[in-house]
Amino acid sequence: TVPSGVELLGSGEYKTIIDGSLTPPSSAALLGVVNNGQPIILHGIAFQVSGTAGHNAVDTGGQSGFLIENCWFQGNGGVLVRGGDIRIDHSVFDGAANPIIFSTTHPSVDVQIEGDIFYAPATGIAISGANTVRVEGNDFYGPTTIGVLMTNGSANNTNIVISGNTFRQDSGTTPFSSQTDIAIEGNASQVTITGNTSSKPTYASVFLLNGYTIDTVNILGNTILNSQGNGVQALGGTNVNVQGNVINSSQKEAIVLNGASGNVISNSVDKASAAGSGSFNAIRLANGTFSVSGNTVTGVSQAYSIDNEASGTFSILLNHLAPGVSGAYLFPPFLPNGALTPVVFPCRISSSNETCSIVNGLVSSAYTSPTTQDRKS
Repeated sequence: TVPSGVELLGSGEYKTIIDGSLTPPSSAALLGVVNNGQPIILHGIAFQVSGTAGHNAVDTGGQSGFLIENCWFQGNGGVLVRGGDIRIDHSVFDGAANPIIFSTTHPSVDVQIEGDIFYAPATGIAISGANTVRVEGNDFYGPTTIGVLMTNGSANNTNIVISGNTFRQDSGTTPFSSQTDIAIEGNASQVTITGNTSSKPTYASVFLLNGYTIDTVNILGNTILNSQGNGVQALGGTNVNVQGNVINSSQKEAIVLNGASGNVISNSVDKASAAGSGSFNAIRLANGTFSVSGNTVTGVSQAYSIDNEASGTFSILLNHLAPGVSGAYLFPPFLPNGALTPVVFPCRISSSNETCSIVNGLVSSAYTSPTTQDRKS
């Protein structure tokens, strides 16, 4: 147990080592308790913790004021975050199943995780019940199942920023089949995912799961390369804004919105070198309300697909389609207004500026001749 106001300074990389074997009921090799407002500082210490997976090398103790910087974590033990004013900076996590995990029963406020390196076989950072968290400038090396996960806790996650991180899955290791860089699988609001770089995720780079209250998610200016699945996949959420991203060579759709609502604006999608992409299109829409505009699409025969039995309102206008790229593909063949055989999609979203409303697979507003053509690249 470390009292408040203590600063532990190591003497250099792997020169000051806390070595422990954890077995139940032990939960931490080093427990920080801040009881008078004075911070605890850990600097330059190597933690080598073996024992039951999921136990922690450091527990921030549930109070306020904790700095972990330039430390090394090997073995099963990582950091359990609970409390406020917590900084985890420029440290290395190698081997822990869950290097940084937020308490699901104790809310955390004002947490910054910056400049760290993760070699994690499971989830790199698991955020739950937190308010005001910044995950910035970290490196995640495979094979993580999820790089950054937001899930349910004692409170909803809110005001979360995930910015400037690098997710690498092509580092020579064999990734998990469901690997995702950033996932929201719990109640969350005011989430910004911006300026991240993703290389070769196996499922998706950004994933939103349905069944939760997810509101205002801004996915802005990310670079997603060589996804073996989708680039961005949102199966739930309101005010989901996918804007200004570069998504190249995804084997499936670059952007999927199904059960979400929001905007897909000014993204650049190039599927020219995507291995095994087959009939997958650049942007796939299903249930929800979407505005799709200003996107540049190359390297694929069909820019958009709209699922059968889709329900919602889709506005697709003023996108930039390269020569040879046509507009909408209905998947599977559309049967509008109870028709018994497939017919040409009435809204004909192809090289045009138009809006189509669909309710339960039936077209509820007729196609109107466009007045403005999409610009061809």
